[in-house]
Amino acid sequence: MRKFLVMAVTTMAALLYTSCSQDELSGETSPRHSIVASMQPAADTRTAIGSSVAGAVGILWTDGDEIGVFDASGAAQKRYAKVEAGSIGIATFTAVGTEAFAEPVYAYYPYSADNDGRDISSLTGNLPSTQNMDSGTLHGDYKYGRAKGASGEGHEFVFTHLFSMARVMIDATDTPLQGEKLKSLSITATRGDAAVAIAGSFTFNARNGSWSQSGEGENVVVQEWTD
Repeated sequence: MRKFLVMAVTTMAALLYTSCSQDELSGETSPRHSIVASMQPAADTRTAIGSSVAGAVGILWTDGDEIGVFDASGAAQKRYAKVEAGSIGIATFTAVGTEAFAEPVYAYYPYSADNDGRDISSLTGNLPSTQNMDSGTLHGDYKYGRAKGASGEGHEFVFTHLFSMARVMIDATDTPLQGEKLKSLSITATRGDAAVAIAGSFTFNARNGSWSQSGEGENVVVQEWTD
């Protein structure tokens, strides 16, 4: 078994990364129609696992990414899709099948048609308990974003993780498992003898990132490799 670096998204309460306050993210929006989306902090929080640089794991916007976007009312959303090809750190998103908002204010990732017609404060999502890792794409990596300011390229948005991200190192060097293939990894959370839910369905507010579990949830996340 080689050395593996595993990234898992869970609903654990203690965030592993710092985030800006909403006051820091507010500001005047640009009159242009596209959205230029970055992360907070920029080096650590995006959607696909990339190469390690100076000890940090590069995580990028990737092909097929879509975000749900709201104006200040928060009453109706529009779907925006990533424009550039490939995995990149800062991506441009444009409206799909509809006229873009003149002044978009809020956004979330990933967009889901299940949230069409829902208010910004009652969106739904699911952090899967079983995650196939062959593609290197993070699962359940929900984020919420807010307009930051004007840009020559469009409306600048900064996104923050809704949940925690765990970094797990697995090293079988000089053990009986050296040379074997890693097939799965199970992450279980308990508090004392009680199970702690780290996966399952939830509702969330894209204005402020607040969320609540729907039902009991699950306390195990299983990551699988078939490749």
